[in-house]
Amino acid sequence: MNKNRIVKLCIFFLSCCIVFFIITIIILFAAKKSILKKYTTGKCQIRAFSINSLKIYSTVTFFNTKNSTFEQEPVIWSINQWKSVKFTKQDFEYLIFLKGITFLNLSEAGITQLPQDIFYLKSLTHLRLVGNKIVTLPMEIVSLQNLSTLNLQKNQISVFPLEICELKKLSILDIDHNKIAKIPREIEQLKNLSKLSFMFNRVQTLPVEIFNLKNLISLTVSMNKIKILPSKIKYLKKIQVLAISDCQINELPPEIGQLENLNHFNLGGNKINELPPEIGKLKKLITLDLSNNRINMLPSKINQLTKLSRINLRGNSISNKKKEVIKLLLNKCTIYW
Repeated sequence: MNKNRIVKLCIFFLSCCIVFFIITIIILFAAKKSILKKYTTGKCQIRAFSINSLKIYSTVTFFNTKNSTFEQEPVIWSINQWKSVKFTKQDFEYLIFLKGITFLNLSEAGITQLPQDIFYLKSLTHLRLVGNKIVTLPMEIVSLQNLSTLNLQKNQISVFPLEICELKKLSILDIDHNKIAKIPREIEQLKNLSKLSFMFNRVQTLPVEIFNLKNLISLTVSMNKIKILPSKIKYLKKIQVLAISDCQINELPPEIGQLENLNHFNLGGNKINELPPEIGKLKKLITLDLSNNRINMLPSKINQLTKLSRINLRGNSISNKKKEVIKLLLNKCTIYW
């Protein structure tokens, strides 16, 4: 009798275990399915899901949205191995799980301020925030000390965020299409900056500190209200690309001739009457845009620009007689009249 009772208890216990196991499987599957998220990158979709509450994985599936066919078998990765992903505003809650990510694209996400979880992404090197409604940056952005590229194009920033100047590894800074009226002196703290662009803003003067950026290779300040190009421009010894078009500059300092590595020089849309003879010292110059200025003749020294391949002189008041002289001076160069 006791044996039969023990057997019944064992069967009952075993049945309970099986039922519990089945219920657990169903719950886990439902939980996994319920938090399925899709991230779109180009023509592919990246799906990420949580196996359990403690460990995060992702299934990466290349999926052609046109013909709905799989291009590659799913691969299991750790989410911390992701190097690049684009998020929408609805995905911000997942940022905290991407601590190993290096490239983050939050462009056109409709955000007015950065989500706090971004500041946990210590490995981040590239951050794109193009086309949002950001007015300023929080001081916590200084925690992203590995950041090398920051793109803030097409936002609503009117005051240059000083916090940017604390990002010591920053090499590329793009703040085009904002409402910035002044570049702070603290900009000189960005010693590793190689490319700086703030075209389509409201800047009136260039701070002298900007010329302490010794590693600057490209500087674009077009479409601002700059009237004077300071003589200290001479200190940008590594500069290769200089764009100061559509400002209000009426003359160039003689020191411009000391930019010995300059390859591309855009001065179109200003109020320049003449070029200094020192322009002939730019031995590495390849393209020169002087369109829509007030130039009526070029200095004879310009014939020393042996590498010059294109010069744009459209929109200037140059007589036919002087055009012939310029053709002789630049007989190996394509001239746009």
